[in-house]
Amino acid sequence: MKIEDNKWVISSETAMESLSKTKLNFLTYSDLTYLNSLYSALQTVNNEYHRKQIPNWYLFTTGQQELGVSDFKSFFFDGIDDTEQVFLFSDEGHDNGCFFIFDANDLISFSYWYEQRFNMNFFQFSDYILIVPRLDIIKFNDDEGGINEFIIL
Repeated sequence: MKIEDNKWVISSETAMESLSKTKLNFLTYSDLTYLNSLYSALQTVNNEYHRKQIPNWYLFTTGQQELGVSDFKSFFFDGIDDTEQVFLFSDEGHDNGCFFIFDANDLISFSYWYEQRFNMNFFQFSDYILIVPRLDIIKFNDDEGGINEFIIL
């Protein structure tokens, strides 16, 4: 199923070309599709690293608790100004050969579109990679419920 062109979608090629003009230029598309590759690639550059644990992650992974868009915002957008443009790489984007693009202050509108388009809740037990090209920041969740933030120096 190919995603129709709209303001939320950017081709993988265009996204990677845009990243090639930043300090994130060392990343490859393959790095983004496999978290082990991403960790390895990030170890090759000078960076500042932070990790925060998502509270009650176990309850989320077992379906006992849901996490919503406001939770996603608090975990992934902490310290990111509302005017920043971000790329979001997800399983749904990868399956369709694209990234998602939006300004941080459009997260609610974007998530509504995403939920309607993919017929699912926005925040899933899945890999999400948030990239803030202008700030050279990449954030992603891991299987243990951590939000990993790398700021490329």
